[in-house]
Amino acid sequence: MAARATTSSTDWKTRIIWKAAREEEYHVVSDGKADTIRDVDGRGVIELDGEILRGGEGVLPNIWKSADGAIAYRLDGATLEVVKDGDVQVRVLDFKSGDLGI
Repeated sequence: MAARATTSSTDWKTRIIWKAAREEEYHVVSDGKADTIRDVDGRGVIELDGEILRGGEGVLPNIWKSADGAIAYRLDGATLEVVKDGDVQVRVLDFKSGDLGI
Protein backbone atom coordinates (compact mmCIF):
# COMPACT_ATOMS: atom_id res chain seq x y z
CA MET A 1 0.00 0.00 0.00
CA ALA A 2 1.06 3.56 -0.59
CA ALA A 3 2.13 5.26 2.60
CA ARG A 4 1.04 8.83 3.14
CA ALA A 5 2.94 11.23 5.29
CA THR A 6 0.25 13.08 7.19
CA THR A 7 0.09 15.50 10.06
CA SER A 8 -2.58 17.08 12.19
CA SER A 9 -1.11 20.52 11.50
CA THR A 10 -3.29 22.66 9.26
CA ASP A 11 -0.11 24.35 7.98
CA TRP A 12 0.82 21.34 5.84
CA LYS A 13 -0.48 21.62 2.29
CA THR A 14 1.36 18.66 0.80
CA ARG A 15 1.21 14.93 1.37
CA ILE A 16 3.80 12.57 -0.04
CA ILE A 17 2.78 9.26 -1.56
CA TRP A 18 5.35 6.50 -1.92
CA LYS A 19 4.63 3.43 -3.99
CA ALA A 20 5.79 -0.10 -3.35
CA ALA A 21 7.03 -1.85 -6.48
CA ARG A 22 3.92 -4.06 -6.68
CA GLU A 23 1.38 -1.26 -6.65
CA GLU A 24 -0.01 -0.01 -9.92
CA GLU A 25 -2.48 2.76 -8.94
CA TYR A 26 -2.44 6.02 -7.05
CA HIS A 27 -5.83 7.23 -5.85
CA VAL A 28 -5.97 10.98 -5.23
CA VAL A 29 -8.87 13.19 -4.16
CA SER A 30 -8.82 16.92 -4.90
CA ASP A 31 -9.08 18.50 -1.48
CA GLY A 32 -6.94 21.61 -1.71
CA LYS A 33 -3.78 19.76 -0.70
CA ALA A 34 -1.23 18.68 -3.30
CA ASP A 35 -0.19 15.04 -3.22
CA THR A 36 3.40 14.40 -4.21
CA ILE A 37 4.21 11.12 -5.92
CA ARG A 38 7.66 9.67 -6.31
CA ASP A 39 7.31 6.66 -8.59
CA VAL A 40 10.33 4.49 -9.30
CA ASP A 41 9.25 2.42 -12.29
CA GLY A 42 6.80 4.62 -14.26
CA ARG A 43 4.22 1.83 -14.39
CA GLY A 44 0.65 2.15 -13.28
CA VAL A 45 -1.80 5.05 -13.30
CA ILE A 46 -2.98 8.03 -11.27
CA GLU A 47 -6.68 8.30 -10.54
CA LEU A 48 -7.87 11.80 -9.59
CA ASP A 49 -11.42 12.04 -8.27
CA GLY A 50 -12.29 8.74 -9.92
CA GLU A 51 -10.83 9.65 -13.34
CA ILE A 52 -7.65 8.04 -14.64
CA LEU A 53 -5.20 10.69 -15.82
CA ARG A 54 -4.14 10.18 -19.44
CA GLY A 55 -2.40 13.43 -20.37
CA GLY A 56 -3.67 15.74 -23.06
CA GLU A 57 -2.95 18.01 -25.99
CA GLY A 58 -0.17 20.57 -25.85
CA VAL A 59 -1.47 24.14 -25.57
CA LEU A 60 1.77 25.95 -24.69
CA PRO A 61 5.35 24.84 -24.19
CA ASN A 62 5.34 22.41 -21.23
CA ILE A 63 1.56 22.75 -20.72
CA TRP A 64 -1.09 20.24 -21.77
CA LYS A 65 -4.87 20.07 -21.24
CA SER A 66 -7.18 17.09 -21.02
CA ALA A 67 -9.71 16.62 -23.84
CA ASP A 68 -12.49 18.16 -21.73
CA GLY A 69 -10.24 21.00 -20.51
CA ALA A 70 -10.84 20.15 -16.85
CA ILE A 71 -7.28 19.11 -16.09
CA ALA A 72 -4.02 20.84 -16.99
CA TYR A 73 -0.55 19.33 -16.85
CA ARG A 74 2.53 21.53 -16.32
CA LEU A 75 6.06 20.23 -16.65
CA ASP A 76 8.66 22.12 -14.64
CA GLY A 77 12.00 20.41 -15.17
CA ALA A 78 11.39 16.82 -14.07
CA THR A 79 8.31 17.64 -11.98
CA LEU A 80 4.85 17.22 -13.48
CA GLU A 81 2.07 19.22 -11.83
CA VAL A 82 -1.54 18.19 -12.34
CA VAL A 83 -3.94 21.14 -11.97
CA LYS A 84 -7.70 20.87 -11.44
CA ASP A 85 -10.06 23.68 -10.45
CA GLY A 86 -7.11 26.10 -10.48
CA ASP A 87 -5.13 24.23 -7.80
CA VAL A 88 -2.21 21.85 -8.07
CA GLN A 89 -3.64 18.51 -6.97
CA VAL A 90 -0.72 16.19 -7.77
CA ARG A 91 3.03 16.58 -8.27
CA VAL A 92 4.96 13.73 -9.85
CA LEU A 93 8.68 13.92 -9.10
CA ASP A 94 11.28 12.65 -11.60
CA PHE A 95 8.59 12.44 -14.30
CA LYS A 96 9.38 11.23 -17.81
CA SER A 97 6.93 11.34 -20.72
CA GLY A 98 4.81 8.19 -20.65
CA ASP A 99 5.23 7.55 -16.92
CA LEU A 100 2.03 6.43 -15.20
CA GLY A 101 0.18 6.42 -18.53
CA ILE A 102 0.55 10.17 -18.98
